[in-house]
Amino acid sequence: MRIFVTGASGFVGSNLVHVFRDRHGADVVAPGHEHVDLTDAALVTRAVAASRPDAIVHAAIWNAPAALERDRARAWAGYVGATRNVTDAANAAGVPVVLVSTDWVFDGESPPAPAPVPAPAPITCAPLTTPAPSTFGLDAMFMLLERNAG
Repeated sequence: MRIFVTGASGFVGSNLVHVFRDRHGADVVAPGHEHVDLTDAALVTRAVAASRPDAIVHAAIWNAPAALERDRARAWAGYVGATRNVTDAANAAGVPVVLVSTDWVFDGESPPAPAPVPAPAPITCAPLTTPAPSTFGLDAMFMLLERNAG
């Protein structure tokens, strides 16, 4: 199995590469951000097509919370735009994509959620950037499931 992993130089991505490659013998394609700018849709599509993966795991993030707050346009492009590009490339290649998301949406101070669930208490701009990529990822999975199911 060949797996295309974004964010492979980060904590989560590097651990995923280790597990996929070393424990399961997968062929891992893990281009660094200096080789594949995930905000460039055409480049992402070409990279995915050229690597011919069986699946994509999208674990890339811009790990700079203070910078995310200062540069909302870059945060949006790096999270939302990049995820759209990865899921579009996955759909074009006909492969499933798994989106690794974040817990930065929550402040960690609330007790277990009662019914009905209260609004989150964000501590970063992640609430602006996290839901949209998750939606793109789900859209891509549903489109892939629909295509594969007929």
